[in-house]
Amino acid sequence: MNCALRRYIQWLFPLFEGGGVNRNAAPLSKGEAKLIREDFACAFRFLRSYKMMLNFYGFKLVDEDTGELGRTDEWEERFRNLNICTHNNLRISRIITCLGQLGFERYKKPFLDRLAIEMAEHDKLNNCKASMRQFWQMLVNQQDSREYAEKTKETPADRTTSIYFTHKAG
Repeated sequence: MNCALRRYIQWLFPLFEGGGVNRNAAPLSKGEAKLIREDFACAFRFLRSYKMMLNFYGFKLVDEDTGELGRTDEWEERFRNLNICTHNNLRISRIITCLGQLGFERYKKPFLDRLAIEMAEHDKLNNCKASMRQFWQMLVNQQDSREYAEKTKETPADRTTSIYFTHKAG
């Protein structure tokens, strides 16, 4: 991943907890997250960013309603990079967290499920297994836990579904 994208991951996937290594990326405020969830154009741009990062990791969004993922044609090269460059695991944690905070909660489990399938059924992404156990499963399956609240600074009120889904349905 080039240096420019390393700095912009915090801008593409902002979090309540802050910018991580990018000191210029301020924490996402609750009000800003609400505005993004309620603005179709913002939600559409966020979805475009998500698709871009999925592609970078060798995945594609197969179903926009459910969040189901599949492999891209370049998956082997992308998986090799993801498996070797474990700093990407922090980015995946950021993306999973941001999906919930910006109204794309329904995409978190399919992302986790796809990673799990690649690890368990296809014996790929073995260097991601520790992050799966220690971080990603909690970010998807333990939203009511104290640990989750401390890590994400998120409350149930912050999990409102994005207008992207209600606008598409209407």
